[in-house]
Amino acid sequence: MNPHPLPADLTTAVKLGGEMGRKFADFDWAAHPLGPPRGWAAEIRTTVANTLTSRSPTIVFLRAPELYVWHNDAYLSLMGDNHPGALGRTARELWWDNWDEIGPILTGVLSTGVATWSHGLMLPVVSESAPRNFMFAVNPVLGSDGAVSAVMAAATAIADPVGPAARERAEQSAGLMKLDAAVQGAGSVAGLLEAILHSPFASGDAPAAAIGVIVDGEDHLQFEFAGALPAELRDRYHVARLDSPLVGVDVIATGRRMVIPDTLELPARYSHAVNDTAGSVRACVAQPLRAGSGRVVGVLTLLWPQTRRFTDSELELFARTADITASALDRIRLASREHRIAVDFQEHLLDLDRGSTAAVVAAVYQPAGEAIRVGGDWFSATGLDHPDRIGVSVGDVVGHGLPAAIVMSRLRAAVTVSALTAYDPASVLGALDRYALTVAGARCATVAYAAIDTSVEPARISYLCAGHPYPLLVLPEQGPVYLEAGRRSPVATSASDDASGEPGPAVYRRTDRTGGRDARPRVRPAQGRGRRVRGSACRIRVRRTAAPDDAPWWLPRRCGGARGASPPRRQSKLRHGRAGHCEACSRRARTAAGLAGDNRPAQARRNSAGGERSRHQRHRARERLRGPQDGGDRGLSPARRGVDQCQ
Repeated sequence: MNPHPLPADLTTAVKLGGEMGRKFADFDWAAHPLGPPRGWAAEIRTTVANTLTSRSPTIVFLRAPELYVWHNDAYLSLMGDNHPGALGRTARELWWDNWDEIGPILTGVLSTGVATWSHGLMLPVVSESAPRNFMFAVNPVLGSDGAVSAVMAAATAIADPVGPAARERAEQSAGLMKLDAAVQGAGSVAGLLEAILHSPFASGDAPAAAIGVIVDGEDHLQFEFAGALPAELRDRYHVARLDSPLVGVDVIATGRRMVIPDTLELPARYSHAVNDTAGSVRACVAQPLRAGSGRVVGVLTLLWPQTRRFTDSELELFARTADITASALDRIRLASREHRIAVDFQEHLLDLDRGSTAAVVAAVYQPAGEAIRVGGDWFSATGLDHPDRIGVSVGDVVGHGLPAAIVMSRLRAAVTVSALTAYDPASVLGALDRYALTVAGARCATVAYAAIDTSVEPARISYLCAGHPYPLLVLPEQGPVYLEAGRRSPVATSASDDASGEPGPAVYRRTDRTGGRDARPRVRPAQGRGRRVRGSACRIRVRRTAAPDDAPWWLPRRCGGARGASPPRRQSKLRHGRAGHCEACSRRARTAAGLAGDNRPAQARRNSAGGERSRHQRHRARERLRGPQDGGDRGLSPARRGVDQCQ
């Protein structure tokens, strides 16, 4: 409690001054440079009293040159972090970071006594942690001697440095930029409507909207609706003829905007539609949508359920919204036209033969989310030589787009023609292989072909898959079953070849190519090519080129006979993947290659090793693993440890 009583003119003011009145009364003015209020000049006490009871945010700067700060309750919300310690402090302490702008305003009023506005040099205040600039009227407080004894600054309004019109234009531009970004990402008319309605600025808070587009080559247009409209209205006005008595149709016909504050004021021509929609639409603005050529191709209609008057700025904004929408609609229509052409082309290529009654065939072409549906996938169903037989094929050409579709159409036709002359799937795909060799881009295509015969019980399915996924057989009252047999390599990739070699060659083969390693077969002649080979030993070093779990399978050359005998002098002919060798060599070859644990039948093991046992080669031969003459193949990992020998 302040021990020094206040003068009568301030006692009443502090009671009416709220929080700042109480703080003023409790403040220890005797310890402050201004001293107790009882000793202040009358004009200063009057200014403080008026400030305490005022509803306008006001600051009083007391005594020059210090300019001690005092403010009322109304200014509390503007002080931010500077409250509550602002009372009695100097202006320079409170606004030190803006003193270069604020100081000249206050000192100018002190020195000249001329009131001023803060204008662009506004006193910065803080509210809710967000800086704002207020316009202040800065007035002098004159003493009894005519000198300026204090300065009073009253906040008048939030400053608008650019003016309301400029600010509105800036907001419109920002809103239209957001709308443009949204509609450019739309892929359909429904997406355009969603973007427009999600922008209350561009749509004028319209709860519903519609876009009508002329159907190319037709005498009608299609409408799509979005927002708060009954389903029956959407269905009823989804399609309209170009001579219908509708607002949207007339806008397209004339190319002029229609602004309708109240639909009940429309001419009698529209009475049917007005009465039909009166419960949902009472005001609308319809803007023509023009293509890049300038031709009107559609209409954008914004709909309100109550009557409404539109300002010029709103109508200008709706016109710009229509321009943005028209640009996006032009892009969507072009993509839709290309998509429709692609669909017609692909469906024509994939038309099914409906002449056979052997089975019910259903097929659908579903692209993987691409706008252009042309591709290299196909299906076909062909009636064969018997009414109860059909041939079904599904295939895929390497690549995409129109080039793949052209190759696909040729291969599909080849399968169909081959199926008419050959029932066996192997024969059909064999003919396809031969034809594919003459078609650029046909190699490595995959196809699954099945011949279905329903004349027998149960129906018989003969099938063969050339690199294609397994067919799925769904039986009545049973689970689906994949048909995993009938496999072969893709189209035009199964050609065989012959190779010749003098005495001493070796053939090395492996299961695959892994990790980009060079897995080409390393075939080198034995030491002393064209000369006698001591004994009949096969000298081959197998260096593993794959990961430890990769098991290469390989084949030594034909052994020359009993130990110590000379190899045949004539040149032997080797076919890839086949040559004779002794049982001991076969066993030790599998051991070196990591196949010793193979438990298949002996014949299968010998065939997988690339050769068959010769009954004339029951001898004991010596075999050890040996590398090429240059000391080994660079870049290949060492062979498995150990040398197998037969003695």
